[in-house]
Amino acid sequence: MNNPSNKIIQKNPNLTLSLNSLDNTINSSEKETQRQDVSKSYQSKMALEQSMAELRNFIDVVGPIETINSNKINQILSYRPKNLPKKSKEEEEYHRRLVEENKKLYLESIKQKQLKEQKIKEKQKLKKEKMNYYNKIWLNDLIPNWIEIRKKNSTKFYFYEGLPDNLRGKIWLMCLGNRFSITKEYYEIEVKKAIDLQIEIQKKKNDLSKQKENENENIKLSKEEREKFDRENSINIIDLDIERTFPYLNIFKHNSPLSDDLREILRAFVISRPDIGYVQGLSFIAGMLILNMDKYKAFISMMNLILDPAILPFYKFDQKGIKTRLLLFKHIFYFNLPELCEYFDFIQIKPEHYFLNWNMTLFSHCVHIDIAMRIWDVYMIEGLKSIYAAAIVFLSHFEKKFLNMDFSEILNQINSIKLINFDEDSIIQGMKNVKFPDWIELEIIKLNDESIPL
Repeated sequence: MNNPSNKIIQKNPNLTLSLNSLDNTINSSEKETQRQDVSKSYQSKMALEQSMAELRNFIDVVGPIETINSNKINQILSYRPKNLPKKSKEEEEYHRRLVEENKKLYLESIKQKQLKEQKIKEKQKLKKEKMNYYNKIWLNDLIPNWIEIRKKNSTKFYFYEGLPDNLRGKIWLMCLGNRFSITKEYYEIEVKKAIDLQIEIQKKKNDLSKQKENENENIKLSKEEREKFDRENSINIIDLDIERTFPYLNIFKHNSPLSDDLREILRAFVISRPDIGYVQGLSFIAGMLILNMDKYKAFISMMNLILDPAILPFYKFDQKGIKTRLLLFKHIFYFNLPELCEYFDFIQIKPEHYFLNWNMTLFSHCVHIDIAMRIWDVYMIEGLKSIYAAAIVFLSHFEKKFLNMDFSEILNQINSIKLINFDEDSIIQGMKNVKFPDWIELEIIKLNDESIPL
């Protein structure tokens, strides 16, 4: 059947143009409507995002929701930047959810923080009570009978438990002794020699410098003058090292009372033991001592500690002695952590790369001072064995990570262990659990009993 409209169009062709124009107009109108709808939707979305950003900023200004406070919640919810239209229901609901979620998260974080703080306080309280109890035992039983009980196995228990802070210096000095009979007068003489030597050498340096400029030739120094210059160089290194000693404690800053004491002790040591001089790492040894006793007692302790056969070879650069101690450590390493030891061998990490520093400073340079104090407590009763044990504990802690690292990654991790917050008691308990073959126990005893050069 023919469509009547077709006949009308055939009779009036202009009508076709009008109808097409109408279609285009309708289509344009629909497109414009769609465009406007999209634009409104986009603007609404942008407004919502801007509103959310403004709300977050406002919450930061108002502060966290510390308690369930309806006034504060209403204050946050009613906030609206002046450049935005009134909130839609969608925004209001979204904002309410945001505030409620923020409140829940904040209150949960506060709860977790309070639980953590409570555990720390309880642990500190128990530790304080324990130390007070041990303090009485030390004062009443152990210190008065030290000569009789020092070698008993039962005495070791109190060193592993940690020494009371107020008695630590006294007990360390008892353990180290004063085998060289160093008097206070001797110490003061060595201090004065160091001061005089520095003045004398500086003056001679200036004179020789002028002479060299005038003659423009090399100056030949006598053996005695060369030794003085070597000592002076040692003293210069001391000044550089002092501020780098326990930098996170901020107690050895330039011209501080403790930095002056540390400098005095180290200079007196250099004068007293020119055969050793100043070796980097000594500032940490002296620093540990000066934090627990006065400078005269710290000097006595340092003289006896550095000259202990457990660490003396490292400061005298005795290659044979160093090799013996590193080899012993390697055997202990393999005995306790064979897989990691073999992996270190495979990627060519040697004990010289990490254990040398641990041994020389008795871990004082390598871990946080609180842990170092505990390791030193055990060292005073166990000697070299405690350093081997502590090394195995730290290596064991990172064993799984190390087995998936390369050479440089492992050494970087080892060099940053001082930044890790280890649990002191866990480290000490781990030291107890390190195993030593019988023959190594005998070798360690031999090393501890070696004669000490005067």
